[in-house]
Amino acid sequence: MVFLHRKSGVKQHRMQQRRTIRSNSTKCLARLLLALVLAVWSLSAAWAQPLVQLSGRVLDADSGEPVAGATVLIDHNGLWAICDGEGYYAITNIRTPSVTVQFSSLGYQSQTIELKLVAGENVHNVALSENNLTLEEVVVTAQHRTENQSSSY
Repeated sequence: MVFLHRKSGVKQHRMQQRRTIRSNSTKCLARLLLALVLAVWSLSAAWAQPLVQLSGRVLDADSGEPVAGATVLIDHNGLWAICDGEGYYAITNIRTPSVTVQFSSLGYQSQTIELKLVAGENVHNVALSENNLTLEEVVVTAQHRTENQSSSY
């Protein structure tokens, strides 16, 4: 009987250990779940900023004609657009309210503008001036060289 009593005491001790381990693992899991919920909540608050759209038109400063194919680039965001045939552009999903926007096109002087955007749609039209670069005269010369080739046919 003493042996059985001792054996049952060991069983009770092991069962108590298992309950403690289960209780501790449940507490650890609950803490982990709480930390995860708080992390997701804080990230969602950071990403909950309203998305902003920037659109407009790029025109030639002298003629008022649209500059088709002009590039509109928002620095540090990786967001950009290329103007359509009528000079219109649109960039969506902008998360920061203050942006530096660069407008450029081949044959025109680039223009960089700091903008403060508001939630929703922002319209900003730009007139680019022609780039009056003049090149010096370029002379191309060529020589035709012939070699004597002998054949042994």
